[in-house]
Amino acid sequence: MASGIPFGDQVENSSGTPVSGAKVYFKIKGTNTNATTYTDSALTVPAANPVVADAAGWFNTYLSPTINYDVEIKSANDAITYRSFSESPSATGSQPVDATLTALAGAGFENRKFPRGSGVDTVQNVTIGEALGEYNVKDPPYNAVGNGTTNDRAAIQAAIDAAATAGGGVVFLPPGTYSVGASGSTAGGQAYSLFLKDKVHLRGAGMFRTTIKAADSSNCDIISTVETGRKSLMAVTDLTIDGNEANQTNATNFGFGIWAYRIDNLFLDNVRTTSMCAFGFRIEDCDGVVFGSLMCDHPADDNADGVHFIDTSRVVGGTVLAKSLGDDTFIITMKEKNVSDYNIGQILVESVAGQLNGMRGLLLSQSTAATGARTMSNIKVNVVAKGCYGNAVDVRSGSFENLDINVVSDGCARALYIDPGTGTYAGYVRNSRFTVLDADSVDDPILVLETNGPVSNCEINARIRNPADGTNGVLLRGDSWTGSIDVDYDPAASKASPQPVIVLTDVNDSRLMVSSKKGTTGLTLTGNSSRNTILLGEVIDGSTSSIVIDVGSVTNTFVGGRINGTLTNSGGTTNRFIGVTGAPDDSLVVLDTNAATVTVTGTTSETTLRSVSVPAGRLRTNGILRLRAYGSFNDATDNKTIRLKFGTTTLSTQVYTAGTAWVCDVQLMNVNSASSQRWFGTFNRTTDTLMSLTGGSSSENTGSAVTLELTGQLANSADAINILGWTVEVSGR
Repeated sequence: MASGIPFGDQVENSSGTPVSGAKVYFKIKGTNTNATTYTDSALTVPAANPVVADAAGWFNTYLSPTINYDVEIKSANDAITYRSFSESPSATGSQPVDATLTALAGAGFENRKFPRGSGVDTVQNVTIGEALGEYNVKDPPYNAVGNGTTNDRAAIQAAIDAAATAGGGVVFLPPGTYSVGASGSTAGGQAYSLFLKDKVHLRGAGMFRTTIKAADSSNCDIISTVETGRKSLMAVTDLTIDGNEANQTNATNFGFGIWAYRIDNLFLDNVRTTSMCAFGFRIEDCDGVVFGSLMCDHPADDNADGVHFIDTSRVVGGTVLAKSLGDDTFIITMKEKNVSDYNIGQILVESVAGQLNGMRGLLLSQSTAATGARTMSNIKVNVVAKGCYGNAVDVRSGSFENLDINVVSDGCARALYIDPGTGTYAGYVRNSRFTVLDADSVDDPILVLETNGPVSNCEINARIRNPADGTNGVLLRGDSWTGSIDVDYDPAASKASPQPVIVLTDVNDSRLMVSSKKGTTGLTLTGNSSRNTILLGEVIDGSTSSIVIDVGSVTNTFVGGRINGTLTNSGGTTNRFIGVTGAPDDSLVVLDTNAATVTVTGTTSETTLRSVSVPAGRLRTNGILRLRAYGSFNDATDNKTIRLKFGTTTLSTQVYTAGTAWVCDVQLMNVNSASSQRWFGTFNRTTDTLMSLTGGSSSENTGSAVTLELTGQLANSADAINILGWTVEVSGR
């Protein structure tokens, strides 16, 4: 067993190109005294100081576990300092942030720092110490070759076994390609090659420097941990796992890159899976998983998922990059357990021609093998997907709450698909937030269904551009949505078969901001979509209608914004439009208010006190007009008459003989017709009994302008009637 600790840094320039010939200087920490490093893990041959990087920018040197180093990495001409830091190989780690990292720090895992912005928010800049020994698979007695042809399975397994027997340690695979065949044993019903054990860290020299490759016709999982009991503290870092799919004879059923099973505290970073027959990473029934960067590059195989979590909770992750995949990129599945608590920085996926139609970016689901209803909660994921033949984000077949999903989708089938529950177990989606940026989707960019369970109390913020011809923009179901939806349906005006842009079906009690351009209908409310408040931006340029409200969709309120096409409201007059340019206005409008005094005196003829014209159509089929007025007269015994008229109809005639003041409050409304009114109200004088109007009817055509008028007439021209103020309001429905 060697005691040296490999110095694993690589130098790259700002473009990501390795810097050949760069130098690293080592000093004893806190001094200006040169510190010794070594060319071999046995620490027998001192290395030059500085150590010069190879052609790939790597420094091939070993640190002594008894020395604390100050490290400075410079360019070949010493003109540029790339990095200065300290290395303490014997340290056990500083301030891990949770129980998972605390456990890892005590398990002998190497110094590792997550860069800021990696998405691993809770473990940024945390050092995990290397307290236990290293087992170099090329050293005796293991003697792995790493030439890509020799079967190194036994050598690597022997190093793993030795580390586990010693209570844990790092099994180091220097640069090379390590071919591994089947072990001859099975775990979880599947053949495997390597079996990782408690407190063992399998580490390569870098993702593109160390490769573990399945031997031809091995037909097995490459790394397994499957056994009955629970395990803890395992890690795989800095290497590639190559499934060699083209040279397997039973590729459909076997070939997980890593099957991590029943592990408490698992650490993965800088690991790539390629040419896999099955999942790159199958992480099942684990608790406490931390990963930094993972990469998946798989062939067009319908079982070759990228990263698949099953019954696993408490996961913190950085970045998953899938350049191409045979199947889904990142899956969280419930089978025997509820799962919760994921914070994933970024899933980046790009499909290529020839990949499978089922490929999705993120899939959250309940397994078809589940034996009961399951719930997934507290999931935060960011997804960037390009060209997925499936959905960028797919949430289905279970119950889900407290999801926070952000997706940027370009040319995928859909950006977001939601359909909770199954035919056997009803489900739901609730208390969740979805943020969507989508362009050029192949199918409806957002589709939310409630086939086997409700969607409620969720927020959606979506901006959609140019979905495929013949598809909708957004199809939404559920209750109590909030947020905004903006769809530019046909920016090039080139679609031959445009469809409705935003369709709300059985959506209730929601508050949404909506804008749409082009398509046949900008906004459609169908089914029983009721009690919604919709703030309109622009709903314009629909070839058929701007807004269509079907029968059964009632008591919705539309506020502000602009439409420039037909409004079809089959849901009835309880749907209201307030301040919507291009739509009849249901808002309360003051037609006239005037506090100037007008007096009738010196004549016995009927004289107008105040009048206002109600514009044509302003009092719609169930609109309401309200008049409130007050005035005075002299307290004499002669008759003083006040009349209220609407068009040619005299609604009320009030005759006063005594008193000094009068007040009226009258409401008139259309009843399901522009030419059929009912009215009621009150007149009173301050010195006499309240006089109530029992109401009546009229048949004025409010489709044309109609005058509302108060007149006064005196029996004695020496008397006077005054109007001191009035207000006339109208709300059209």
